[in-house]
Amino acid sequence: MDIPKIQLLLGCFGYQENGFVSCRGCENCILLIDSQTDQYKVMMDYLDSCRLFDKALFEYNSINGFIRNMQAKFDQASRDRTLWNEKEYRLFQKFIAEHRSCGLYVKLLPIDDNKIELKSIEEKSITVKTPNNLNKKIITQKIKLNLRCRR
Repeated sequence: MDIPKIQLLLGCFGYQENGFVSCRGCENCILLIDSQTDQYKVMMDYLDSCRLFDKALFEYNSINGFIRNMQAKFDQASRDRTLWNEKEYRLFQKFIAEHRSCGLYVKLLPIDDNKIELKSIEEKSITVKTPNNLNKKIITQKIKLNLRCRR
């Protein structure tokens, strides 16, 4: 049985207010999960318990906790390192903090080695409740997937 490769993606929908674009939205592959990943089965079980195979995570606290838990739970012992090095982990935390108003997501994307190509997310809009309790309309832009994944 072939074990599928899966990309773990962290992205934002972008932010625009009164015609001023703060962010057009982006999506980053933060981990490539395949049969070479240490604790593969345990990691799959954890992703399943987070229901990431069913839907993406969209809530700020859930995303923050998910990234923190992944780093804490899944050291890559055979590679003598943590899941992400300190610089990468801090970069992800910084992205999450800076793009909070954009509307964040974490999702899984299975990839087929025979059909590796750039994919884009569909265009859609969401409503995000900001700290001042005003509803802001967030517009997504079609974006290209960054295929530079870590193994």
